[in-house]
Amino acid sequence: MADKEEPLDPLMERLFLDIKSIMILGRNDAKVQNDMRRRIFDSYDDDITNFRQMIQKGKAIEFRNLFLIALGEIVFSALLLLIGLNLLVPSIFSVADPSRILYYLRNFSVTYSNTTEFFGIVIIVDFFISILMLISAFYLLRQASGNLKEAGLLVSG
Repeated sequence: MADKEEPLDPLMERLFLDIKSIMILGRNDAKVQNDMRRRIFDSYDDDITNFRQMIQKGKAIEFRNLFLIALGEIVFSALLLLIGLNLLVPSIFSVADPSRILYYLRNFSVTYSNTTEFFGIVIIVDFFISILMLISAFYLLRQASGNLKEAGLLVSG
């Protein structure tokens, strides 16, 4: 058994030195980092894929689980997108015209505050919350795309 390990020692040393040299180069160069990431994670070569799976920590996630995660992210993203757009421009979905929502917010602000300056703050907070929801929706779509890609499904874009 020792005979089988000895021929691998020079190869393993060479691999470690190559990894160290690439990490030194990639520490400050985003192009090298992206190229390394692309070549390892986007490779369709079976040997590279098996090597990546062998060195990755933890249990590999199955296709079914990755697909369900991506599907949940897409559904939640759609929900955030609809709510964010409805808060930003309520008349898009004909749920209510803007005057009804402003009337609701005005009544809300009068109920909880005696000053009318609170109403302006509510509008600004509403705007930022809607923008945050829209950004979160697009980020979730990006995550879903990554999960589908990791599951082996080709996501064009």
